Amino acid sequence: MITTGNMFDLSGISSHSINQLSMGESIKRILCSALEVVDPYRAVMVNLENTFDKSRIYDGKRKIIIISFGKAAIPMAQAAVDFFDKQKTDGLVVTKHPDILRVGNLDVVKAGHPTPTQNSVLAAERIVRILSRSNEWDITVFLISGGGSALITQPPESIRLLDLQRLTNMLLKSGASIKDVNCIRRHIDRIKGGGLLNYCQSKEIYSFILSDVIGNQLEDIASGPTSIDPTTYNDAWKIIKEFGITESIPQSIKEYLLKGVNNLIPEKGILIKTKEKNIHHVIIGCNKDAALAAMTRANQEGFQSTIVSTTLEGEASSAGQWLAKKLITITRSVNTFRPPICCIAGGETTVTVSGDGLGGRNLEVALGAVHKLSGQKSIALLTFATDGEDGKTDSAGAIVTGETDSRAMALGMDAEKYLANNDSYNYFKGLDDLIIVGPTNTNVNDLSFLFAGIQ
Repeated sequence: MITTGNMFDLSGISSHSINQLSMGESIKRILCSALEVVDPYRAVMVNLENTFDKSRIYDGKRKIIIISFGKAAIPMAQAAVDFFDKQKTDGLVVTKHPDILRVGNLDVVKAGHPTPTQNSVLAAERIVRILSRSNEWDITVFLISGGGSALITQPPESIRLLDLQRLTNMLLKSGASIKDVNCIRRHIDRIKGGGLLNYCQSKEIYSFILSDVIGNQLEDIASGPTSIDPTTYNDAWKIIKEFGITESIPQSIKEYLLKGVNNLIPEKGILIKTKEKNIHHVIIGCNKDAALAAMTRANQEGFQSTIVSTTLEGEASSAGQWLAKKLITITRSVNTFRPPICCIAGGETTVTVSGDGLGGRNLEVALGAVHKLSGQKSIALLTFATDGEDGKTDSAGAIVTGETDSRAMALGMDAEKYLANNDSYNYFKGLDDLIIVGPTNTNVNDLSFLFAGIQ
């Protein structure tokens, strides 16, 4: 990912289909605009300026505790360090792809995602120690972004990290929504679901949150480490039962959840110490912001643009088929739309993994659209993970045109066979139609772009 200051530069994107389009550069600028509006540094800086009166802070009696974790942790932390430049600070930065070792006087550590690692446990322990040594006069600032659920974790003593890793991988392949996954995570982790608040000694606590979940519910973003969990052990167990994995989950996790179901463990909300604390939560960016910015830029580029959804979810391949049908309908609605057209859908789909291929939800959305769009003229569907990484790949998504299917078949590649093997990455790699931008250091779900009337 190339950045200039706080600006995102996607001009280096290259794929067969984008390079063939005369409006390819316009498409790149539209993607760039979606990222710029959710630039973590700028979003944090603006909200800190709107929240704090520096003359009140600089009294020499307090320090600022900065705890930043998630895929956008480094730029978010940098903004806080720059804002509180003359104030004594303490804290930690935890992220997936650190390219520096420190932000100001804060250490930067690498931890695991999407599956937690030992570093995720160690990072959580360091955060707990930092919070525990603060005092009531200090100000604690949490900077939270997507990916935080895996990057910091503190399972109960009876649950091994290996068991947590096994369950995480099982859930990620099951087709469960992130809302369901995070509900379970909150009930087998001591710092999620508001658990971090128990370690805060300061009375003044702020969470500035870059949302990567549909609806921006606080408990679902990074599994809500600073917000009270509204769900129960019964809710978590119902999800386990719904996906038919009651007998296959690790025994330690099963026993722990059932203790909760049987009221042998109190619900976490009862244990969170919030009395006499001044707690604030601020959403500083979300998927809708990115979609609106992309729409505005598309209009400036000469497209007739609209947002068709910011709540796209469900099975990825089915979502791809839905988007393809939507795009075909748009091309036929000459009385409603005038070309060129750009329609935008935001959200987060899921993938039920049955094969052993390589891919992610954005790539599978694109692959699911291939057959439906086969032979269509002057259209393109582009899928894009705003964090720059789709699943365990180096691609943010892919682009599909009316020629994708015939090009692939000429190479002996059948989209349906690749779908059955969940091998969307290699399908689009073979066509040179992956969208590769590298980690963006931001994360607000996924975007899909439907282009019609383009050459």
